[in-house]
Amino acid sequence: MTTILDGKATAEAIINQLKSENSSTHDRPPGLAVVLVGDNPASHAYVRTKKTMCARVGIQSLDYQLPATVSQSELESLIHDLNGNDHVDGILVQLPLPKHIDEAMVINTISPTKDVDGFHPYTVGQLLIGTPTFRPCTPYGVVKLLEHYGIETTGKHAVIVGRSNIVGKPMAALLVQASASGNCTVTIAHSKTQDLPSIVRQADIVVAAIGKPHFITADMIQPGAVVIDVGINKVSDPSVAKGYRLVGDVDTEAVLPIASAITPVPGGVGPMTVALLMHNTLEAFKQRTTTDRAAILEQACARFRPIVSKQLDRVDRLLNTSETSDYSAKKTITIGVCYGDGIGPEICQQAQRFLAHSLRDSVANGRIKFSVIDGLTIENRAAHKQAIPDSVLAQLKACDVILKGPTTTPQTGDQWPNIESANVAMRRELDLYACVRPIRVPRLGIDWVLYRENTEGAYMLGSHGFHVDPTVGIDFKVTTRPGSERLIRAAFEHAKTTGRSRVTIVTKSNIIKTTDGLFSAIAKEIAADYPTIQCDEWYIDIMTANLINPATQSKFQVLAMPNLYGDILSDEAAQIQGGVGTAGSANIGDRWAMFEAVHGSAPRMIEENRAEYADPSSMIKAAQLLLSHIGYSKEADQLEQAMTVCSLEKRLTLSGHSDGCTGAQWADYIMETYDDPQLSSRYTTGLSTLAASHS
Repeated sequence: MTTILDGKATAEAIINQLKSENSSTHDRPPGLAVVLVGDNPASHAYVRTKKTMCARVGIQSLDYQLPATVSQSELESLIHDLNGNDHVDGILVQLPLPKHIDEAMVINTISPTKDVDGFHPYTVGQLLIGTPTFRPCTPYGVVKLLEHYGIETTGKHAVIVGRSNIVGKPMAALLVQASASGNCTVTIAHSKTQDLPSIVRQADIVVAAIGKPHFITADMIQPGAVVIDVGINKVSDPSVAKGYRLVGDVDTEAVLPIASAITPVPGGVGPMTVALLMHNTLEAFKQRTTTDRAAILEQACARFRPIVSKQLDRVDRLLNTSETSDYSAKKTITIGVCYGDGIGPEICQQAQRFLAHSLRDSVANGRIKFSVIDGLTIENRAAHKQAIPDSVLAQLKACDVILKGPTTTPQTGDQWPNIESANVAMRRELDLYACVRPIRVPRLGIDWVLYRENTEGAYMLGSHGFHVDPTVGIDFKVTTRPGSERLIRAAFEHAKTTGRSRVTIVTKSNIIKTTDGLFSAIAKEIAADYPTIQCDEWYIDIMTANLINPATQSKFQVLAMPNLYGDILSDEAAQIQGGVGTAGSANIGDRWAMFEAVHGSAPRMIEENRAEYADPSSMIKAAQLLLSHIGYSKEADQLEQAMTVCSLEKRLTLSGHSDGCTGAQWADYIMETYDDPQLSSRYTTGLSTLAASHS
C-alpha cells in the first residue's frame, strides 16, 4: 500500500516542537523580516501563511510591502537597513521579483547571518562543502519529510527533475551529503536531458521540481519508488468555484499505485517549506544570541565577506573610469539646486539668488540653466528609506554642478530610520572624491586649501558596521590605492598650478598602520613627481594644535588627508577664519561637482522659528567656489571681495536671532556690495584698516 507523505501533519509536529523550544524567556522575540514586492496573489497568500506560522511559534513578523515599481537601489537600501537591525534575525525576500530587479544582486545583499532562505552564495557554498549553514527551506523540508517517515536514503539513487537554484541544485547537495538523510547517488535531470523517462525510471527516489503540471507520468516511475512532488501549478477546472485547482508536477492519480510513498499536492512539500523557514529563523536567533565563541566568529566573518567584496568591485570601477568634464567646452552648463531641509531652503535660496544675479547674462543667452531639485528632505528620504531617492539621484546626474543646502542625517535613537548621510551618499554616487575647502585669514597670514578624501576612509561604511555580540561593536575604515592617488595628486596639481610650494599630508600612520600607512606611502610616491614642491607629513593630533599655533599656522599651504581627519581640520580651520558659517565646501569629481555649506541643517533654529535669521554666508561662499569651478573666475573673485568687505565693514549684524538682520538682508548687502563700482577700493581699504589694527 502506498504511503502518503503528509507534509501538513509533519509540519504541524515541527511547528509544535519549535513553539516549545521558543517558550523560554528572552530579552526579545526572534524577528523575521519578510519583504514583498508587487501584488502577486500567490506571493501574498504565501506571506500570509508565513505570518500566521510566525505568530504560532512566537516569532515577530516584520512585513515590508513595496510597490512593483520599486527600484533596485531602494530595495537594496531596505535590506541594508534590515541587515543592521538588531531586532531582525532572518530576512526573506519573496520571489519572484519584478523583471527590472536583479534577483541575484538582491540575494547577495542579504547578510549571510540572516539568510534564512538559504539562497546567498556564501550559504550555498557552505552547503556544498558540508559545513553547517542555513539550508534552503524547500529542499530541507523534503529531507525532514523523508526523515519523519523513516525512508532510507543511504545508497539510493535519487533523480531530481529540475535544476533551479531554489530547489533542484540545493536538493542534490543535501541528498549527496554524508549524513543519515543523505548518502544518495544523485542525478539532476532537466529540460535538455536526453531520454528523460528512462533516467527517471532508474530512480529509487524521484524529486519533481520542474514547474509543469503532471509532467511525471506513471511510465516514468519504477515500482516501489518514493516520489516527492515539489511542483504546484494551477490548472483550469470549471467545476470548482475558483475556476482552477492546484496540481503538482506528478500525475499523482496514475503514479499512486506504483510508488511506495508519495507526497500530495497540496498538503505535501508546501507546509514543510514554511515550517523549515520557522526553524531557520529560530536557528538564526540562537546564533545571534549565542555566547559560543566559534559561532560568533563565524557570523562576523560571514558579515565581513560581502563588505570586502563590494570594495574590491569599487576599486575595479575606479580603475576603469575615465570620464571628465571640460566646462569651457560645454555649450550649456546646468546648475542643480537642492535646498535640503532644516535651514537649508532659507540659506540655499540666498545663494541661488546670488548665482542668478551674477550669471544673469549667461542665463539670458542660455549658457547657464538652473534646475531646482526637490526631494532631498529628511521626510522624503525616510519615506523612501534611501539616503538619496532614485528619482532625486537621476535629476542630480542630469546636472553638471550642484548647489546643495544642508540635510539632516539621522542619529541613533531619533525618529528617523537608519539611513545613510545624504552627503556621504552623494559623494559616493557622483564619485566626488575631493572635498576642497579654502581658508583665508589675511591678518594671520593664513591662506590654506584643504583637500579631504571624500569617498572612503572612516565614513565610507558608516552604516555597515555591526555588533559582533552585545559587548563588541565594529566599524570599518577603507583606504584604496586608486582612491588615495587621485586625491593626493589633485592636491599637488593645485599647488603646482597656483604657485604654492608646500603640500602637507595629515594621517595617523604611526598608529593606524594599514589604512593611514597606505595613504602616507602613496603620498610619498606622488611627491617624487613634484620635485619643486615640499611634502611633509603630520599626525592628526598635533596638526590640530599646529593650526592654532601662531608660530606654525602661516607656514601651511595645501593640506591633503583622509576623510575623517579632513572633516575635523576643515571645521577647525573654518572656526579660525571666523566660524563654520564663513566657509564653503567644494566636492569635486571628474564628471560632477557639488558645492555646499560646511555646517548642518540646524534643527534647533527650526524648532525656535529662527530659520530666517540663519547666516547664508557659507552657502554664498559655496556659490563663489562654484563660479570659480565652472570658469567664471572674475565673478568668483568679485564675490569673494564683496563678502570680505561686508564682514569687515559690518554695516549689518547677523546674530541668528531677531536682534540681528535676516539672511535675506545679509544676502542683499553682499549683492549691493558686489555691484558697487568702488568694490575694489573698499576691499583694499578694509584690508589695510584690518592690518593696521593688528600691527
